[in-house]
Amino acid sequence: MKKIMFLVIALLLLALAGCGECDHSWQEANCYGPKFCHRCGATQGEALDHAWLEASCEAAKYCSVCGTAEGEPLGHNWKEATCTQGQICSLCGIENPQNATPAGHRFGAQTVVKPPQCTQAGEASISCEVCGYQEFLEIAATDHQFGAWETLAAGDCLTEGVQARRCSGCQLEETVSFPASGHRFSSWQIIVAPGCETEGQQIQSCAVCGAQESQIIPALGHSFTPWETVSRGDCETDGIQCRSCIGCGYLEEVIPPATGHSFGDWRTEREPDCENDGRQVRTCLYCDRCEENFLPATGHDFGQWRTHKEADCVKEGKKVRTCANCGQEEWQQIPALGHDFGEWEVISEPTCTKAGSKSRQCAVCGHVEQKEVKANGHQWSDWTVIKEATTEEEGSQTRSCQVCGEEETEIIPVIKLSKEEKRALAMEVAQEIADLIPAISYCIDRQAIVDAVLLGEGFVAYSPIQLNEYNYDGVEKYDFDLAKAEAAFVAAGCEKDAEGFWCRNGERISFTINATPGDQVRIDMAQIAAQQLQEAGLDVKANVPADGIDWGGQECCIIGWGSPYDADDHTYKVFSTDAGANYSGYSNAEVDEWLKKARQTDDPNERAECYKQFQIAMAKAPAYTFFAYIDAMFIADSGIQGIDANTVLGHHGVGIFWNVTEWTME
Repeated sequence: MKKIMFLVIALLLLALAGCGECDHSWQEANCYGPKFCHRCGATQGEALDHAWLEASCEAAKYCSVCGTAEGEPLGHNWKEATCTQGQICSLCGIENPQNATPAGHRFGAQTVVKPPQCTQAGEASISCEVCGYQEFLEIAATDHQFGAWETLAAGDCLTEGVQARRCSGCQLEETVSFPASGHRFSSWQIIVAPGCETEGQQIQSCAVCGAQESQIIPALGHSFTPWETVSRGDCETDGIQCRSCIGCGYLEEVIPPATGHSFGDWRTEREPDCENDGRQVRTCLYCDRCEENFLPATGHDFGQWRTHKEADCVKEGKKVRTCANCGQEEWQQIPALGHDFGEWEVISEPTCTKAGSKSRQCAVCGHVEQKEVKANGHQWSDWTVIKEATTEEEGSQTRSCQVCGEEETEIIPVIKLSKEEKRALAMEVAQEIADLIPAISYCIDRQAIVDAVLLGEGFVAYSPIQLNEYNYDGVEKYDFDLAKAEAAFVAAGCEKDAEGFWCRNGERISFTINATPGDQVRIDMAQIAAQQLQEAGLDVKANVPADGIDWGGQECCIIGWGSPYDADDHTYKVFSTDAGANYSGYSNAEVDEWLKKARQTDDPNERAECYKQFQIAMAKAPAYTFFAYIDAMFIADSGIQGIDANTVLGHHGVGIFWNVTEWTME
């Protein structure tokens, strides 16, 4: 018995020891008690303090942990209502539901701010006497107060009259036209009487102004006698009839057509049989003319087909039938029946790239037919773009077969833009950088370019017009000035990065100046300009494309133009929208207007004004930076007379020959 009791006590102690070491089920401490175990009742630590939240207008102070409340709510402190707002509590900002209506404005008398006119409304103001709030009201226009109509010009038969009236308020004058009275013509008088085939003429005169109108009288037409028969026709011969005009004796003749045959009934001379036609005839009752008609053969009257030889899967059979009238036999082939194949059975399954095979057997003759099963082809996934194509570089994309895993890579061609798309893109870019072009122009020392590249043989350019009578010196020249350049960049929202380069919207101002291969003058100008812009804080480089310049797909290029003949020759075709030599896609509505007006007049003064306004319009919204007017150097025999040293030469100096017809030799 002692052993059993000892064992029970030992088990009880073991259970207690286990709860104490690792099997507690703890409930966290709260405001009223410490942390304790649900299983054994053990505790740990102390009860928590209350987490009090301060009292508000509608709630007493309470614990956010256990919810215990203490004290009373503060109550609302209502502020008086205003013109636009009801009562609001100054403590919590809530609106008093029992007094939420605003007091409303108390407006005084209207004050006329702007008196009304005939066609324009006026304006008055009213103010709240409590809060000063002001509203503006529209006063309707008074409308015109016109006087009586006065005749300015009296009309006549053909001319409209004019009346006018004037508004007493704004002195506006209205004019209206009233229609001409029209002619009052007399009765018609015949001048030339009409004949059977000739027209006559008659006139009438206006009793007011004496104007005359003439009118053609239509010819009367012939008045014929009844028709008389001159010759009577028969079955095949036409007759003759005639009549004459009572008025002028004109003779008219007609030909009555032949009467045609009148045939009797058909008579059968030979009956038709299975293969031969029959014959029947008939005779005209008046002239004994005979006609014949053939009766078609009746054709065989064949009986039912009789099988002579049965057909099988691949061989034809034969059948015959007999005519009931003449006994003739007709033979015909019976088509082969064709195989009665069962379902196809696959011999080898096709893959993505290799064909498989299948077979089937005829249920009648046992013939076996084999057939190739086409390769399945790859089940390609959608293309995944590795590199996007641009207007300058190719892209690439790849895809893989979802069955065998084979991969395929494809080149994405360079994006080719239409002329319209290129122009739209150019205009979009031009609008984005329009405010940067003046700043860029201030960064270029054009005199240094003239001195270094042209060896001083030229002048700094500031206009698309050459140095002739149409050049306007008063436009903005954008001379080299780094201080103005910096101010213009700052005004355009630019700032310099740590390396001293100008940036806008987090991106460096960067572009490439392309020059035509083989033109060393342009190449040198592009390189010096790029160096100057680099020194001014712009990320610019010069480039000579091996394949030449793509006029529609580049950031910047250097070009040259000019003509000694006429200003229109080197402006309209280069700067007008869609013009033949407008390679850059430049478009400016104001420029188009002045260039068009300049070529529509031959007055030198008017043309000078048009080209002046053209140069001003380009300077206001510059798309180009002009480098230099180039002096071309030529060596000529001193005996040639007529070469003008002051002539402004054209593109690459070819304009030297503009007056070659006037040259003379001494």
